[in-house]
Amino acid sequence: GRSLASLFLVLKRDFTSPIWDKKFLHQSILGKTNRSISNIPLARSFPCGMHLTENCMNLFQLLRPFKHRDASAKSHIKNLIEVAEADGHFVEVEKVLLKSIAKKNGFTEKQISEIRKNPEEIKLEIPGDSKVRFHRLYDLIHMMSIDNEIHQNEMKLCTQLALAFGYHRNNIQDLIKSTLSCIEYERNADDTMGRVIRLLA
Repeated sequence: GRSLASLFLVLKRDFTSPIWDKKFLHQSILGKTNRSISNIPLARSFPCGMHLTENCMNLFQLLRPFKHRDASAKSHIKNLIEVAEADGHFVEVEKVLLKSIAKKNGFTEKQISEIRKNPEEIKLEIPGDSKVRFHRLYDLIHMMSIDNEIHQNEMKLCTQLALAFGYHRNNIQDLIKSTLSCIEYERNADDTMGRVIRLLA
């Protein structure tokens, strides 16, 4: 929002000052330091009435979820690539869908290529939000079926990921089948989620 943008502007302006410990700020964002930012001797007032140090603390708290979200999105791109390649082929329609989903998550083609080249560096991240979790599964099932052929390896991987997402084993096949039907009728993820909600418990 507006306050976050203002914080970035202030940080950008003051990073040239020797009072800032750039390494410390970077480590604080990544959560790799035990030092307290409140020890930084800044007394400059911020427009909202708080001191800059307090705003920095708020900034770091805001940034940490973004870092986790980025890891979760990167995991999703990796999963999509693995599903696409599970049948031994990576055809054009799969590439187009991957680029579309990646773009929505803020990834460039270069970043997609890096993820594809180094999948071992990315661990599986399960979204905590149930809506995001289903949207990810919807994307994976869409990728599995986009070439109008469903290979057993693709189905096996989607099933394993659905289990990892926490969906009940007894519901997964019906969940995948119902989602496939919705995708066939060009229903989006939100509409599909509403139609399969009983299977998400």
